[in-house]
Amino acid sequence: MLTYLACPNCQSRVKPLKNGVFCSKCKIEFRQDNNGVINMLPKNIDTLSQDKWNSHYKKHLNKIQISTEQRRYMDYYGYDTINQITKYWKPKRKQIYLEIGSGPCYLGAELAKNGVFVIGVDYSYEALVQATKLFKLKELSNCLFILGDINSLPIQESSIDFIYGGGVIEHFRNMDKVTSEMYRVLKKNAIAYNTVPFLNLGALTYRQLWGNIPFIPGVRQLFEFIHITLLKGKHMRFGYELAFLPSTLKKLHQKAGFRKIIVSKFDAKIMFEYIKRPVFRNLALKVVRSDFFWPVLYIAARK
Repeated sequence: MLTYLACPNCQSRVKPLKNGVFCSKCKIEFRQDNNGVINMLPKNIDTLSQDKWNSHYKKHLNKIQISTEQRRYMDYYGYDTINQITKYWKPKRKQIYLEIGSGPCYLGAELAKNGVFVIGVDYSYEALVQATKLFKLKELSNCLFILGDINSLPIQESSIDFIYGGGVIEHFRNMDKVTSEMYRVLKKNAIAYNTVPFLNLGALTYRQLWGNIPFIPGVRQLFEFIHITLLKGKHMRFGYELAFLPSTLKKLHQKAGFRKIIVSKFDAKIMFEYIKRPVFRNLALKVVRSDFFWPVLYIAARK
């Protein structure tokens, strides 16, 4: 555990305790509970998204068996995602895979079967409890689950081989901090791979139903005022969520120090099962596959 952990407040190395770790500089203890989750949240976090996701996981996953849900996820999204990320990273035994915003860590459980060491960081405790259950069911011990904030990763510098965030970094307001933290914890030549909402006509129309915020100066502040101040987050189903232009996403990563940056459309699976007539379903698929409406981008950035 100590090989990878650092204090989220000062990034200093931590010392072992019986049930956790201790930062001698900040004089703070970080405890690991009976579920196997170590609490390394920094002093101040934005709770808007945290509250939304805790509520989601508590209501949803407590009603189903975690292993069944993982199989559904892998069949529908997971294997396609692995095929796309392994174009940039070839997983090897004992490599360190960090999943930010890991949730129940469905993808990590699949990678762990091949000997990759999995670190899951999320600020939803409910999600991490489900992750520990999943790994125990699959008899996987090559893992560490941390209740933490991506703005202040409790991970030592230059210790991670690959970072994956599936629809995660857009939930944080300070993008410079998020990208610089990913850069800090990656080893040299390692890659951060993230998917985010695509800022296009779709983001400015139907995605307003769940409170999406366009990452454009001035426009961003206007949409924040509408969704947060006026509507009190009523429609923000996923909490705070930004959408990006490819050029903006690339500049943010370049500013953090990344090189060899690739931004493109992520091949998400879109089915439109609720549209019963094939002719209308095919029309909807053609429309959504255009750059005007495609929902997801990926960015693969090398340190």
